[in-house]
Amino acid sequence: MVALTTSTPPAGAETPAERCARETAAYNQTWKQGWVATHPGTTISDAPAPTPPYVCQDPATQTPTTTTPPSVTAPSMPTTTTPGPGGGPNMNAHGATDIPAPGTTPIVPVPGRAPTTAEASPTIPTSPSGTSGPTSGPPVGDSAEPVGDSTCSTGAQAPDTPVNAGIVQGGVPGPEGVAQGSLNDCWVLATVMGYQLSSKGREGLARMVVPSPRGGYDVHLTVNGKCETKHVDRVYGSGATDNGTQGIDSIIESAVSQVDENAVECAGGYPQNAQSLMSGSGSEHHSEHWWTNKMADRLTNDSSDINSKIANGSSVVVGTGGKEDKKIGTSIIENGKVRDNIKYRLIGGHAYVVTRASSDGIWVKNPWGSPNDADHGNEFFIPKDQIDDDFTDVSISAPISDSGCF
Repeated sequence: MVALTTSTPPAGAETPAERCARETAAYNQTWKQGWVATHPGTTISDAPAPTPPYVCQDPATQTPTTTTPPSVTAPSMPTTTTPGPGGGPNMNAHGATDIPAPGTTPIVPVPGRAPTTAEASPTIPTSPSGTSGPTSGPPVGDSAEPVGDSTCSTGAQAPDTPVNAGIVQGGVPGPEGVAQGSLNDCWVLATVMGYQLSSKGREGLARMVVPSPRGGYDVHLTVNGKCETKHVDRVYGSGATDNGTQGIDSIIESAVSQVDENAVECAGGYPQNAQSLMSGSGSEHHSEHWWTNKMADRLTNDSSDINSKIANGSSVVVGTGGKEDKKIGTSIIENGKVRDNIKYRLIGGHAYVVTRASSDGIWVKNPWGSPNDADHGNEFFIPKDQIDDDFTDVSISAPISDSGCF
């Protein structure tokens, strides 16, 4: 992370206007250097105007001098990276913080089942396939009794389609073409998409998912602190796709179902648990609280750090567990351009990948992909003052490490 700092010369060494000009130039240069550090392959000339702009206060007049506020700049999405050699999760890094206990609000609720006395009664969203999406359930690896009903029972959508060869040959693609399908595993796919955003994240996925000598693929996961290899020779025919066909998301989805089939197919789960399975380490986790803006502050006041983590292979996911669907006004990125004053629907009981953060808010993407009737698969913007109202929590993963399970 690059700290944005300016220095002040001795009193009387320059006029207030000269000082403001110098400090503004220093701020702009430092901000752009930080932007380049979080956008590999770019140069300072590619950087947009700093946001927020530097405000220079003249103590004598108390009249601020400021640079012109920039328009929102569309972040770029990655394309493909080649597989990297070696490595696996660091089992001792990034300990979990503030992770909710089993039974608290998960990313998605349970369809069709009356809540027990220990549960709140959630609103059931609609999944992209038109079936009821799940609205609660135990986290991955939890020993609680599986939940579900006659419309979604464990094994009802077992992996049924032979996996294609050559999926990881030539590298892991970015997340642009991912579409969730009819399973209730947004918490898994949003996590994978977060890793797909950066070259380091894609390299980690390429080490985690490898062709197996037996045919199919071996997926290296960390389950309850232990390294486990899940062999995948079949994927869900109704599950995740990448540009309309099987992709690395399809393989990981099938592998995670071997850890908790019910959570993938029916009950839903927590993004921080999916992140832990893949990274081998606990995630930084913050929940909404009416008395604090910690979640929004972490994402926006520390936006440079969030962007740096994404660029260095972390996955950042926000959730709407327990909330209802909500109509919002937003800006979107469509065909690489920003469009304002767009009306979208934010899905309750769902997970979204954070693609970029700024001091003003965050850009997110829905794992439902395109097309869908909520946001058409576009990236869209959530202002800072809406983050704690729109989302229940944020999970910031460790990178998929170079040592450990693979």
